[in-house]
Amino acid sequence: MNSPTFLSFIFNTGFGLINLAKSIPLKDVNQLNGFLVNNRALQDGDSDSIILRTKKCSSPELSVTISWYDPAGAVNCAKCLVNDLDLSIRHGEKKFYPNGRDDPDRLNNMERIRLTVAAGENVEVVVKAKNLATTSQKYSLIATGCFDAISENSTEGIFPC
Repeated sequence: MNSPTFLSFIFNTGFGLINLAKSIPLKDVNQLNGFLVNNRALQDGDSDSIILRTKKCSSPELSVTISWYDPAGAVNCAKCLVNDLDLSIRHGEKKFYPNGRDDPDRLNNMERIRLTVAAGENVEVVVKAKNLATTSQKYSLIATGCFDAISENSTEGIFPC
């Protein structure tokens, strides 16, 4: 495949080109840290909370992305999300929601929050199970940015990157 066709494909699908140095922790390339939550299960009404202490580095952006396999929705549904997990970040007195919204995302099973943070601040990442149709829902989450402390209500399923 030649380069113009490949770039056209990327442009048309909306994925764009990935800048790994700004996206994931790379030893001796950037100062980013990361952690991964894999296959963590929540029951309806439960939540997970992870507190990060930010540190100074060249890229002050924090990025947190959550994803889960949602059960199939009804045929011809208008809002097809069956199990709703809500991602939010508390930073100071403000609460941030995914995908550029001012409130929880009720439509997608993949959500991301990106925000600029200063060194020495505490940021709380919260995942809440809201209105599950099944007994529980497993999710995976990845966070990248400049932080040096991770504390949360359970270490099961948490892996530093």
